[in-house]
Amino acid sequence: MGNLSDPFNRPIRVLEILEATTGGTRRHLYYLLTHLDTGRFSVSLVYSDLRDPHFAKDLETFAARGIELIEVPMRREISPFDDLASFLRIARIIHRGRFDIVHAHSSKAGFLGRLAARLLGVPAVIYSPHSFAFQYNPHGLRGALYRSLERIGGKFHHKMLCVSEGERKVAGENRICPIETLHTLCNTIPRETMKAVRLPAEVRRSLGIPESCPIVGTVAQFRPQKGLSHFVNAMPGILERCPDVRFLIVGDGPLFGEVREQIRGMGLDKRAILAGHQEHTPDFYQVMDVFVSSSLWEGMPYVILEAMAMGLPIVATDTVGNNELVTHEKNGLLVPPENPSAIADAVGDVLCDSDRRIRYTHESRYMASNLPTLQEWIARYEEFYRSNCPSMSLKVGSTRLT
Repeated sequence: MGNLSDPFNRPIRVLEILEATTGGTRRHLYYLLTHLDTGRFSVSLVYSDLRDPHFAKDLETFAARGIELIEVPMRREISPFDDLASFLRIARIIHRGRFDIVHAHSSKAGFLGRLAARLLGVPAVIYSPHSFAFQYNPHGLRGALYRSLERIGGKFHHKMLCVSEGERKVAGENRICPIETLHTLCNTIPRETMKAVRLPAEVRRSLGIPESCPIVGTVAQFRPQKGLSHFVNAMPGILERCPDVRFLIVGDGPLFGEVREQIRGMGLDKRAILAGHQEHTPDFYQVMDVFVSSSLWEGMPYVILEAMAMGLPIVATDTVGNNELVTHEKNGLLVPPENPSAIADAVGDVLCDSDRRIRYTHESRYMASNLPTLQEWIARYEEFYRSNCPSMSLKVGSTRLT
């Protein structure tokens, strides 16, 4: 199939660079690298395996597809010495690989990868932020620093590929890069995989939750971005309106112990269950009556896409990404970030109104059914790569995502 790729009768050489091997960025790369046409694209992956032990399973899958795997330790926080070492290693990899496209994901890999690729003359440099670090506190010193770094990095790419329209709008409003370089390809999920393998009663028994108790839950990384402490602080208010409710949090991360202690300190350890990391989450979505996203900032969260596919009413913070998936009073309710009382009121309103809950359930399923399939998403990704690869200019037109 090599003659389908470029004028030199070879696949387009693509280097993906990823530091954040957790959460949505991990999911995004997994869908991309397990579905790109390996006859048309020869893919290499630079990754940092410092954050998620579960990423090892993804690496096995990638290797089985013939993807070249290169580990380069990268630290999430700014660390000049370590960052320089990572940059030099990435630059050597790019120089050796003669890639047609370098696609860097998230802020750290995005900055180092874009800079190295542009300095080495890679024909197409693409960046996907997967949310901006300055979104949470845009007016503070930390927000100003990260915004400045994004603006510097914005000089090094040819295209920015955002995962939501809201993310593209944030980039434009903050003058991160020229408007004409901004493009959007919204996240989606393979809906066919959102099927439980265990019966609800079995899952409830494993969690110690009686059949009669409604469950308010979430699936999230235990990181500051996800605002889980605000969800926990909302629990007493929810219990006041629905005394038999149970709470379920699926996931892990660096704040796991802190959230667990918060729950114990509030006397909620008999009511709130921390299920830890679960590779197959549909079993847990299926027992939830209301899904909560307490995120402080987002790009476009996969967990809400999954909750929609499972037909859940959703209470979510009114942030970028969330508010593209949740329409207030249609498939759920939007609440201000960092507002536990608003979360409690919204969850209580949904739990106490069965007609509303049924309406939101139907609407979530309907909205999920109208999302692009994973195959359509991949087709658009491949077209984006081809149309932005200079070596393809003789064979394809100037199609662009908008």
